[in-house]
Amino acid sequence: MNSSKIIALIAILGMICISCEDPKEEDVIPPTVAITSPQNNSTVQEVVSVACISTDNDRVEKVELWIDGIYSGIYDESEPYSLDWNTTSYDDKAYSISARAFDASGNYQDSDSISVTVNNLAPSNVTLNPIMYSDGTFNISWNQNQDADFLSYSLYEASNEQMNDKELIFSTNSRSDTTFSKPLGEGEVWYYQLTVSDINHLQANSSIEMGNSFLIFSSTFGGESSDGGNEVKQTTDGGLIIIGTTQSFGNGFCDVSLIKCDSHGNEEWSQTFGGTEYDEGRSIQQTSDGGFIIAGITESFGGGDYDVWLVKTDAMGNEEWSRTFGNDGRDVGNAVQQTSDGGYIIVGETQRVGTGGCWLIKTNPEGIEEWSYTYNSGMNGDDGGNAVQQTSDGGYIITGFKGFHDDSGRVWLIKTNSTGIVEWSSEFGGSHNDYGTSVRQTSDGGYIIAGSQSSQNNHRYDIWLIKTNSEGDEEWNQIFYVAQHDYGHEVQQTADNGYIVVGVTLSYGYDTKEDALLIKFDSEGVKEWDRAFGGSEFDAGNSVIQASDGGYVIAGITQSFGIGSHDVWLFKTDPWGNTTLNIQIQ
Repeated sequence: MNSSKIIALIAILGMICISCEDPKEEDVIPPTVAITSPQNNSTVQEVVSVACISTDNDRVEKVELWIDGIYSGIYDESEPYSLDWNTTSYDDKAYSISARAFDASGNYQDSDSISVTVNNLAPSNVTLNPIMYSDGTFNISWNQNQDADFLSYSLYEASNEQMNDKELIFSTNSRSDTTFSKPLGEGEVWYYQLTVSDINHLQANSSIEMGNSFLIFSSTFGGESSDGGNEVKQTTDGGLIIIGTTQSFGNGFCDVSLIKCDSHGNEEWSQTFGGTEYDEGRSIQQTSDGGFIIAGITESFGGGDYDVWLVKTDAMGNEEWSRTFGNDGRDVGNAVQQTSDGGYIIVGETQRVGTGGCWLIKTNPEGIEEWSYTYNSGMNGDDGGNAVQQTSDGGYIITGFKGFHDDSGRVWLIKTNSTGIVEWSSEFGGSHNDYGTSVRQTSDGGYIIAGSQSSQNNHRYDIWLIKTNSEGDEEWNQIFYVAQHDYGHEVQQTADNGYIVVGVTLSYGYDTKEDALLIKFDSEGVKEWDRAFGGSEFDAGNSVIQASDGGYVIAGITQSFGIGSHDVWLFKTDPWGNTTLNIQIQ
């Protein structure tokens, strides 16, 4: 056999051998798969990782997640098999879930199904009530959570409103335990937030509530008739002195009311002054001997229709002497201050024919007139002074009104020397009635004026704050206007070089009744906050001082509280104007 035939034969034999080999077996064995997490009958929320184990005789291609018999579109192609299920797009209820594993041959197998409950519903809203301070204790309370899956309350405390440094101070698993008390001293401020948790570790947070232990109070004084407070000052013993009027007590139709209180607003003693006619105290200051000097008006004494009345008392309010100033016409004393020489400076208005106007009177320490000046604009005597202060150079600064009843009144600022000679004067306002009620020399040597203006906003009165330099030139002004009449009564510079203004508002409060209004401005006249106080009847704030703890004491008149038709009203806020009397300003 030749070689070519031999080669051909070998090839044929090779083909035969190949054809005689066993064919490869088809893979028909499906992979195994089981869910290891979460557990059967568990509750899940948000994104849950469904962990699975899967094996195969060859290779597992992928593992899928099926929910209630429907493919979810979620799969994993490599170990460890983890199927991230975002439950937030599913309703809160029970679901049957399973895993389906595939091998490279397309075989698949389903795991045993497990039941899980989706619960993404956070606990019901929880409310932390306003925190009350009493007898050296913060009393903290909240509403009871009624959820079936309630787990716990957690109360946190922080030194700042952002709760950056919060600490857990109380926790309980009892849903009925809804109060917590914390002892602390006066003048502390803390912030609190309550967290409620459920058994699924979902949480809900309350709003952040401030608790402060600054002294706040509200007191009324009076009888069955009409009484009111015009001015309040802090006394050297830390207490308070209020001057005003009373128709409930005294000798006549209306008398001067003098009330001394301790630092908590509790009355220590009271006195009345007056005759059978109308008498009113408008201004008060404690004197260097511990007594008090009072300025106002009297119809019972003096020689005119009304006369300026100056009354000096001892430390217990007993009258030492009194003086009247005036003759024909109506004369009014609106403000008084003891001067550096021990005497007194009084400002008001006089309507004496031909000489009416703003009236400045200087007396010696016994109340005997040393000199007086009338500042007249020539506008029918319709001028007056509402406030006076001795300035750092020994002169006087006065604010009031000029030509008021001419329907074009303007705020009037007058600077005099120590003998009442005018050094300069400024006026502010528009085409309608504007007036100043309070003035203070500021720490920079300028002046701050509070009053009201009606030249803008359709002759509606708005609170007006004006800042000038030492020469009476305006540096800035701010008009506080809302919707109705608002009146500014007194301004004080605050410890932070800002300004606090008290007055009356019709824009806030109940129905169409007036309420007391307190406004805090920064050093540039930008409003920081405002607060309204009152009830369902007429209420007014006439005077304000900053207390030693940074809070504010306001004196005025109230028809909403007390026992009479009107009562003297004294209340104190914390440094942010908060008290139990606050009316929510929208």
